[in-house]
This record gives sequence, structure tokens and C-alpha cells, in this order.
Amino acid sequence: MPQHKLLMCPGPTIVPDRVLQAGAEPMVYHRSEEFSQVLKEVLDHLRVLFGTHDVLVMASSGRGAVEAALANSLTPGGRVLVVVNGFFGEMMAGIARDLGFDVVRTQEDWTRPADPQAVADVLAGDPSIEAVGMVHSETSTSVLNDLASMGQAVRGQGRLLVVDAVSSLGGAPIDMDRNLVDVVGSASQKGLFSPPGIGVVGVGAKGWERINLSTNRRHYFDLRKMKEAADRPTPQTPSTTPVSLVKSLHAALQMINEETVAGAYRRHERMAQATRLGVKALGLSLYPAGDFRRSPTVTTVALPEGRDPSHMLKWVEKNYGIVLGNGLGKIGKTTFRVGHMGVVQPENVVQALGALGDYMVQNGWTTAPADAGAKVAQEYFDRP
Repeated sequence: MPQHKLLMCPGPTIVPDRVLQAGAEPMVYHRSEEFSQVLKEVLDHLRVLFGTHDVLVMASSGRGAVEAALANSLTPGGRVLVVVNGFFGEMMAGIARDLGFDVVRTQEDWTRPADPQAVADVLAGDPSIEAVGMVHSETSTSVLNDLASMGQAVRGQGRLLVVDAVSSLGGAPIDMDRNLVDVVGSASQKGLFSPPGIGVVGVGAKGWERINLSTNRRHYFDLRKMKEAADRPTPQTPSTTPVSLVKSLHAALQMINEETVAGAYRRHERMAQATRLGVKALGLSLYPAGDFRRSPTVTTVALPEGRDPSHMLKWVEKNYGIVLGNGLGKIGKTTFRVGHMGVVQPENVVQALGALGDYMVQNGWTTAPADAGAKVAQEYFDRP
């Protein structure tokens, strides 16, 4: 049997035994009433996490869900403004471009959160823009873009807001209806601590208005067909449902419900705060520098000048069985990432910081004690 590794990367995340066992249950017919009940409960749980009524499940990665969100929301060749303040903002712009949309890029500064007023100003000067695309939790930089203020800015200009929430769903509030967010794409393998392979899309009322008017060609990713199937008395999906993956997701959502959604959000915030205190205690800095809202699901760390991230990542995995995340894009050689999403617990954070501290001392990265980060994190967790 392969050795279990501790996944402290920003996805896929640790999958608990209960979730694995649910996916290993005997196969059932995906059109049966038995499975339909499972799917119904999955949709009910997801409605709470998205904060809207209509949630759709498909066999895809998170990228597929984001593609579906964009492909269904715009007119053929339509103009879309994409906030590009990180690697996944770049990806969203690339998806829109590859779908044949006219992409306007804005805020190409990876060191700052999205600026709703700047977006509103662009929209006011260009009435041809149909929608705004934005990443909620920018997984490359760990910046958390503000949904509420962006929703108000975009709705105030009468446009659609399409959001990538792949690394925030389950770890940070989305509240689509309250925050005026129209279409959101996410996935199973991060904050929902399930195996990869399930894409989920939330659609609000304004989103449906645009989707029902769009004449874009789509078949497998047609959200209208998905809604029709999900709205049946016995909910289904229009194509073959990945039964085992949905059953795993069902078990994970039950676990979130038992913890409570509010409790899961609080735990993510605690894991994030302890991680950041720990890396600072080791003499490292957060990326980007600045005082703004950071994601509760991932921490991006700036490497000391001239240090090699790949050697550190391989060493920590080989010697401790802990998988940290590499940097991405233009900060790929100058950062690394610590994921603390899904079912990550205090002991996991302490273990990861201890392994990192050991490497840093042995390789001359720090003058702090090897256990400095782990001790600071444990002290934080021990506070009442």
C-alpha cells in the first residue's frame, strides 16, 4: 500500500476515510430513486454554501465549471472584462478568449485585491461589456477579492458578475444572492475535501436571465439542460452522473453540516491565522506584502532571495511526507504555498511548520529555531 502523505497544498486536499468509503460503495443506477435522493441532498447542502437556490453538478474539474459559467452567460463574441490579479485570473481570461469572447483585461497587479471602483469606471466607459469575470480566492497569491463590493459595483452598472470560487467554496462565505453575484463555478477537491472530478455551478436570478437569452452553442455544458434535470421531482443530471464521486461529495457535505457551515468557516480562519503567524516566526514573509483580506484556504509565502523552492518542496515531501504547493506563473520561482483547506486540523498545520522549520535550519534559510513556527502556531491554537 502507498504511504499516506499529508496534503498541505492548495488542492487536491486530504480526503477523510468516511468520504473515501462512501465513494467505494457498490455502484447504483444513476437514474434510480435511491441515487436521486443522494443527489437531492447534495444540491440542498450546496445551496447553503453558494447562498442561492439553483446549483448544478457536472462531471468536470473546477476549470470546466468556470468554462460553463462563462460559456452560458455571454452572447457569441460578447465582450467580457476580467480582473487579472493572479494566475487564475489569467486563466479565466484565457478561457474566455478561447471560447471566442472579446476579453478586456484589467488590474494586472498580482500584489493587490480587485478594486470595485476601478471596475465600475471601466464599465461606465464601455457599455458594450456584458459581464465581469473575477476569481474570489486567488489561489496563486492568496488574495481574497471582495464579492460584496464587486457585486454592488457590477450590478450598479447593469452587468453580470461571473466568479471563480474554486478554492473558496466551503472555506469562505459566497452568499451569491446577498452579494449580487450572478454565476459561480467551483469544484469538489478543495474546500469540499472530496476527490477531484465534480464541478459545481451556482446561478442566481440575473444569471438565468442572461443564460436563457444567450445563443452560444453548447451541449454538455448547457446549464439550461442541467437545471431542467435537477428540477425534476427525482433530481438527475442530463448525462451519466459520476455516481461514486457524487456519493463521496455527499459524505463530505454531511460532515460540513455536522460541523456547521459557520464552524467550518471559523476553522479555516484559525488555520490560516496560525499558518501565517508560523511562517513569520521562521523569518519568512507573506506574498504579497500589505494589509488586506487574505484567503482562509491558502497562504502564499515569499522565498528568501536566491532560494530554490523546488528543492525545499521535494525535501519536505521526501523527509516528512508533507506536500506543500509550488508557486505559479510569474511568481513560480519566488513563492511557495501552504494549503489549509478542507479538513485540515491544528496538528496538520503544526506538522507542516515543523517540517518547514527543519529544512530552513538545515539549509541556512533562517536563524530562528527549527520549531519556532510550530511553537507559535501551537500557542495560537492553545488560546481559549
